[in-house]
Amino acid sequence: MTFVDTSALYALLVRDDPNHGAASGALGGLRERGPLVTHSYVVVETAALVQHRFGVSAVRSLVDLLGPIEIVYGNADMIDAGSPDHSLLLSGSDFNLISSP
Repeated sequence: MTFVDTSALYALLVRDDPNHGAASGALGGLRERGPLVTHSYVVVETAALVQHRFGVSAVRSLVDLLGPIEIVYGNADMIDAGSPDHSLLLSGSDFNLISSP
């Protein structure tokens, strides 16, 4: 499973973002590896960010983007069944696929 954070969702949504191409390219390969997972807190954070910057229509686009991504609700122990195998994170100016130990 791969955890998708706010920076990845934002870059997928915003075509002018410098990381849009990298995020879009990584997403396809990650879907083939297994389920994509995010947390409800990430969804709220991303929705607030894109609504502030781009308006409600961007939030609607976020909802569409989240279709194939499982949203986990609850506390910080969000993945009780095990840790994600990978995380798609924005680190500095590059997207990194980070393998869990």
